[in-house]
Amino acid sequence: MTDLIAIQKISGWEKLKTLVLDSVSSPITKRVYNMALDEFLSWFQQAPRTGFTKATVSAWRVSLEDRRLGSSSIIIRMSAIRKLAAEAADNGLLRDHTVLLGGDSAYTEDLMLRGIVDGPSPDESAARLTHERIRALAAQTPTVYLVAHDPQTAARLAERRVVGAGAPATAVPRR
Repeated sequence: MTDLIAIQKISGWEKLKTLVLDSVSSPITKRVYNMALDEFLSWFQQAPRTGFTKATVSAWRVSLEDRRLGSSSIIIRMSAIRKLAAEAADNGLLRDHTVLLGGDSAYTEDLMLRGIVDGPSPDESAARLTHERIRALAAQTPTVYLVAHDPQTAARLAERRVVGAGAPATAVPRR
C-alpha cells in the first residue's frame, strides 16, 4: 500500500467512501463499513500520519487491538480498509511513486547517485547534502528523479523509472 493522495475536503472523503459502500451489496455490510470508515478517518486525523501506508494501516489495527475489540470486530474494520485501498487504487487515488523535480540539483541522475557534485551548485557541501537527501527519499519511497539537463529525464518520466533502477544508489566516497 502506498500514499493516498491527500483528500483536502470532506466531500472528497465522502465520494471515496461512497465508492466503497457502493461496492458492497449487503445493507448490513454497508452500515458496518460506513461506521468503520468514519472511525478510521477520525483516528487518522487525530495525529500526524505519513499517509495511507501499510504502516498506517498496521497502526490502525494495533489501535483496535488496544481497545480490546473482538477479533470479528477487528476483521470487519480491516475489511473496510482493504476495500478503501482497492477503491482508491481503482480510481487513481493511490500513487505508487513520487516524482521529484530536481531542477539543477545535478546534471544527471547518475552523478547524483554517485554523489558527484557538478556545475550547477555554487556550494559543494549543500549539493552533497541535497544528493544525500534525495537518495534517502528514494530509499524510502519509489522516486522518479527529473533534472533539467539529464537527457534521460523524459524517458524516466514516461516509463516512471525510479531512482537507481538498474544502478546502485550509493555515493562515491570523498577523496
